[in-house]
Amino acid sequence: MPSVLDLWSAMTKLPQGKRLFSIAFARRAPYFATIRPRFVDIRPNHASLVIPKRRAVHNHIGTVHAIALCNGLE
Repeated sequence: MPSVLDLWSAMTKLPQGKRLFSIAFARRAPYFATIRPRFVDIRPNHASLVIPKRRAVHNHIGTVHAIALCNGLE
């Protein structure tokens, strides 16, 4: 099975590759689908992603929910 880095390298060569990778990653790990992460960069020992600011990632006091942040950090 190819590594995440290998998949990232292959998919970013395609048009809309980062977007497709983000969607595929969220489908593979369903709990990621709730935060809809957008991967910006992946390289050895590094990953950058954006969690869109939307109501689903906020808690009852209007701040980003801790679990949403944990999903992004994972």
